[in-house]
Amino acid sequence: MSIETREVFSEIEIITARFILDMCQLYEVQHFKNPEKESQKKGLGPMGSKYLSHFMDKKMSANKQKLLMESMFLRMFVVFERFISEIIEKSTQIKEVANIFQDKFQKACLEEREIQGKNWGTWDSLYNKPLEELLENKNLLMGRENPVKFASDLFGLGTIEKKENINSYYFVYLEGKERRNCLTHNGIKPSGSYNKQIEKYRKQYKQSNFSKIIDEENYKFLVPLFDEDVREVVDQNPNDIKDLAVSSFYFNLIFIKIIYLSTYLVCGFKKKHFPEEEYNFGFLHDLLTICEDYSVQEISLLYIELKKIFGIKNFSTLSDEFNSLLMQNIEFKNSEEILKQALNIFESRGDSEKLKQVKENLKDCKRRKKIQINALKNKLFFSSEQISEEIKKSPYEKEDLNNLLLAHLQNKDEDMVSVANSIIKNLLKNDPEEPPLIYPWAVFHKFKKKKYFVENVTKDFWVPRKTKSS
Repeated sequence: MSIETREVFSEIEIITARFILDMCQLYEVQHFKNPEKESQKKGLGPMGSKYLSHFMDKKMSANKQKLLMESMFLRMFVVFERFISEIIEKSTQIKEVANIFQDKFQKACLEEREIQGKNWGTWDSLYNKPLEELLENKNLLMGRENPVKFASDLFGLGTIEKKENINSYYFVYLEGKERRNCLTHNGIKPSGSYNKQIEKYRKQYKQSNFSKIIDEENYKFLVPLFDEDVREVVDQNPNDIKDLAVSSFYFNLIFIKIIYLSTYLVCGFKKKHFPEEEYNFGFLHDLLTICEDYSVQEISLLYIELKKIFGIKNFSTLSDEFNSLLMQNIEFKNSEEILKQALNIFESRGDSEKLKQVKENLKDCKRRKKIQINALKNKLFFSSEQISEEIKKSPYEKEDLNNLLLAHLQNKDEDMVSVANSIIKNLLKNDPEEPPLIYPWAVFHKFKKKKYFVENVTKDFWVPRKTKSS
């Protein structure tokens, strides 16, 4: 494969890393807390003279939060579709892809000329135009069908709705896209257009279980409604939806499916051109900190799902293996927190049946965490021949990498400082002028906020030696 093609994929991976960062920042904005909420009066009971005002303030704050979530939901599709547009344009720097793109455009021009549909005059004027001019109008072509499907076809990945390892994510996304359109043009009440399109998908993808997938995933997170007849909150009927408002669980669902689809497009496309190379998911790094900060259960399953999507048993690069283990650490922490919260809720309700199940789940979580701790202590990870060889060529020691993960999992500040200083010492020894930076690593994320770590880690952790001496 030519050097030019390799450069194209390097640039696509940079675009993808920027897209992931944009998605993470969008997720953080969605969780923004209004300062008003923190400054509200405390300790006012029902008899307090300002109780009504306090209640209204809380209600207004909740409404603002809903509006913010809806805005970020809409923005998520803008960011995703802009990303697809960028990688499509970049991909046409590969001659083979450019030819396919031009063929698709010429075919569309002829079809639009034949039916004299909307904007057919524009289509007619673009027939046989050079690639540069077609790329300037690529959104016309992408708009004729779903952007994800278009990219999958262009990249030679096949018909995405027929791919069993990815089509469920695609179907969830399709409903999300239609909901985005409905919220934009009609609000939270399902429009005729939304209902018609979903019904069309149900029939079109009947053999691929479209209905089962969106009923079990998308519609599981429909917001509950207050029933005036029974005077209580009830779940919506998926067959008679009244409100398409975005819940936090639904937001997380669409967020992670978009991440999977983008990864599938980029890594699948690269594999078509470099079949001998192993998958590399380094551009997903920023998702680790989001998962840790916000306890997003859906994101914590990221590396497990990647193995299913791409049919791989083990990760083949040091960074992916390390990050997958770190994500397991985060998943243990998130699960423990969620289960302990559930424990308190069911104890207060006196629900013995659910309490028993939660206790069993918590016990299993602690058991799995203990297994991970013992495996790290016994240095059972990073043992494959390929990764062992990569470690030998790297400036890092296997023992340090194990100890990093162990300190993170056990949440031990002193151990994290010790191993961070050990790594820095070795890095400076190997390359005193320009050692690799480790402070952006996600494994340090929660520790960098702790006083003990900040005060005791070596200054070289933060500032490269070259910067200090220049």
